[in-house]
Amino acid sequence: MVLTNAGLANLTGVTALLSSNTPGVTVTQAGPRSYGSIAAGGSAGPNKSFSIALDANGGLCGKSADFILSISSSQGSFADSFSLPIGNDGTSCVVYKDTWAQPTSVAITSDKLNTLCGDGDGIPDPGEKIQVAVAVNNTGTKSAGNVLVGLSVDRSYFSFVGPSTVNVGSVSGQGTQTKTATFTLSVGKSAPFDDTATFTAGVTATGQSSINSLAYATRVNRDKGLRDFSYGFETGPDGWTSSDTAKAWTLVNNALTTGDLTAVWYSQYLQGSCSYLTSPTYEFSSGSKFAFDVAYMTEGSDANYDGTDVQISVDGGKTWQSVEVNEGYPALSYGDTCIAQDVPFFSGYSPLMSRFTADLSAFAGMTGQIRFRFSVDGAVEVPGGGTWVDNISATRMVVPVPSALCP
Repeated sequence: MVLTNAGLANLTGVTALLSSNTPGVTVTQAGPRSYGSIAAGGSAGPNKSFSIALDANGGLCGKSADFILSISSSQGSFADSFSLPIGNDGTSCVVYKDTWAQPTSVAITSDKLNTLCGDGDGIPDPGEKIQVAVAVNNTGTKSAGNVLVGLSVDRSYFSFVGPSTVNVGSVSGQGTQTKTATFTLSVGKSAPFDDTATFTAGVTATGQSSINSLAYATRVNRDKGLRDFSYGFETGPDGWTSSDTAKAWTLVNNALTTGDLTAVWYSQYLQGSCSYLTSPTYEFSSGSKFAFDVAYMTEGSDANYDGTDVQISVDGGKTWQSVEVNEGYPALSYGDTCIAQDVPFFSGYSPLMSRFTADLSAFAGMTGQIRFRFSVDGAVEVPGGGTWVDNISATRMVVPVPSALCP
């Protein structure tokens, strides 16, 4: 390992000690190693080496080994950290001089084994007979013999038709061969509506001390229907949530300037703020659409500073993207708020409610939420201004419905 002195002063009596806190990683020759003196801007090494050892654990594949190098000198002590990848991406990694038989996938490959019952949607329904396939490989350098694949499930309404353990024989090493074990199960008619079941595959082999497992979760007794949702907010928020009902989005009545005398969501107007009005969670279909009434009065004397846009998230709220409205946004953001520069939004003077629509078919098969985002810079407030939203509709959304009972 090479050490470089990036400082302006010479270092003397330099030593280095290596350690790691990564489970399964052991520094077998940690030092301390002596580097002597290192001039300012100079380096020492690379004849100074350290040794590490990894456990024979395929679970380390694709992870990182984290290290801390503690450096001491007559002039002071320092610490530096670095990481080394274990294997490659977890697929080409091998367990040296050992076997590592493991499940690589678990999947329901058929729900039509019962000739009298089965809709082919891959969701276990009451009365169906399903097939579960477990793919297995061996990332050890040694061939794995007597590879046993077991399957379990955490719901008692499933029953195995045949064995719950399958011997797939030997599996060649270094990930060069994949074998598949299949299991047949019946789904009891007591399976509750829209339940979740977890299948767990466990794999071991002769001489392999660990049982490697992989879990797979599936919905049960859930067919899909479509539903239209409409929100007038006359009896409350209807599942919509405000980031701050005291200082941001709140329900008000008789917003006279908008022409809407019913209950509406009002953003309020607070300098330097960014607030959100967020929908319930939906599952989108190829026909999903979104519509709403909106009115707004925001700062826009010499530029479009403040305003509102519509966003969607399909990763649990980690990231959000703009929703395009069919009628087009009237302005582009100046960019001095949480709405970035040139992002389309509602800004300016439009005090009466207008109808806007959006096509959400691009998100078919995904689950997510929609939100209105109102942003205000730190300069000017518009007295009595803000954004008002009402009469929201989310149509052709996927909803679970019970499966038809098998004969």
